[in-house]
Amino acid sequence: MSDLNITGLPPLINALEKGRVYCITVQSSSWFDLLMSHITGNNNTLLTFRNVAVDYPNVVEKYNDKQIDIITVEQKSLVKLSKKISRLVIEFSQLGIKNGALYIDASDQLLGSNKNNEQLITELKHFAKKQNVSIVLLFSEGDKGSNVQTLLTEHRTDFYGVMKFEGEIDPNMLQIDIWYTETGCVVNQNYRVQNLNGRVALTKSDNINFATEQFEKSNVIVDENHTEIGVILNRSWELAKDQDDLFRLVKENPSATVIIHGLNSISLKDLAKKIYKLRQLAGENLKVIVLEVNVYLRMTEQNILRCLGANLILPRKIQINTLTNIISATENLVFVGDLTADFYDIYDEELMPSQMGYLSPKAFKAELDKLSHSSIKYGISSSLVILKIPSGIAAMDTIKYAKFHRHGDIYCIIDNFVYIYLFGCRDEDINITLTHILGAEPLLIFSSGKRYVTQDAVALQIMKLHEYIENNPVVDFHSRIVEFTEHKEKMENMRSDKMDYFEINVAVPANLKLK
Repeated sequence: MSDLNITGLPPLINALEKGRVYCITVQSSSWFDLLMSHITGNNNTLLTFRNVAVDYPNVVEKYNDKQIDIITVEQKSLVKLSKKISRLVIEFSQLGIKNGALYIDASDQLLGSNKNNEQLITELKHFAKKQNVSIVLLFSEGDKGSNVQTLLTEHRTDFYGVMKFEGEIDPNMLQIDIWYTETGCVVNQNYRVQNLNGRVALTKSDNINFATEQFEKSNVIVDENHTEIGVILNRSWELAKDQDDLFRLVKENPSATVIIHGLNSISLKDLAKKIYKLRQLAGENLKVIVLEVNVYLRMTEQNILRCLGANLILPRKIQINTLTNIISATENLVFVGDLTADFYDIYDEELMPSQMGYLSPKAFKAELDKLSHSSIKYGISSSLVILKIPSGIAAMDTIKYAKFHRHGDIYCIIDNFVYIYLFGCRDEDINITLTHILGAEPLLIFSSGKRYVTQDAVALQIMKLHEYIENNPVVDFHSRIVEFTEHKEKMENMRSDKMDYFEINVAVPANLKLK
């Protein structure tokens, strides 16, 4: 951990954690010399586009004592580097920085469009984490509307800390704009700045807008979907009017707890993007709780949401007092995932389950391949069950009560067998899941059954199924399933009682277990 060594600055704010990116701005470039000469030390590196001898005389003296490495880059190279951010980071990797901190005296010419600035910060975060060093961007803040002002307005919370020296030749104030610490997030903390014999010393300002110590109380923000469900909410919680308002509230309070409602009207992708955006806006100290309302998130979906920024996913029927206790108990919770991760690297749309219920033999085989690869990528358990249809019983009678509710749960009828693939279903959950889908215990309907729960076993069965389909004529039950479903719905609408007109009983002992 590196240290700014600024007298009067609280220890947790004085420290620069390794693997983090910070930003320090001054309104007068002459203060770079004083600032750098104060914070130089062993294993620190200064990368600058300035004339070192002219702009950093005090630093040069220390450089002669080998206390800081100074690397200069010609101004003409700056434009090229700013156009190709990845090239800039490659140049950084050649510096051989292994300890201490890398200070980058960054001209605003390095900045560009919002997209480029976002890429710059993302690349620097990745570099800092990979090299295990602290990175500090040093900017002269410039006039309102400058590239630096735009950067801080749009990406303030993307840094682990933003410190501003305000004033001209003698800055009269230091503002901790935002700074993450072990205990929370500090914002808007002001100090008087004094230059004591070339040392930067701070004293608390009389006109202090005290830091918002975010963990002293639970600041809870509820997303815009509270209007749809009418859940009883704590009066102290802040309700977002819409999604933009939610993002605004989170950016202003990046250590709050956010409650996101999972609804069946919201796709998993949209929910994932929302959580990812919140995490990108606020960093690791934000607590994101997903509250299932009328949707059931399977293990795979929960894993993806957690990788993208969710801390907790809670069941749909949780009581309000229990939820309040959980929020209080997780005040110091920190997101441990990769803040620089790419959304589409985690959320691979091609591997997400999209089919449900009956599929034709060829479509079933193709979907099995896809879901099997998805299971391997996300490290989850999925199961293939093969159920034998009893002699003399029509295949349609065995699945007449079947109701599939989750994408990835698919089935196919091939000869005298019903193949059911349960995506994200563990071995111990197969019986209860099948009972829920079929409307009865599996072996009250089928004469026997086998299940395959390991990746290798499922892959072998997929291969055998593929060979069988290629070499034998198989029946596509799609039209029959559609006709059967329409007829069943029609009869259910006509009935006044709950008796199923097509109900049959299959005499198979109830205590049999799937092999």
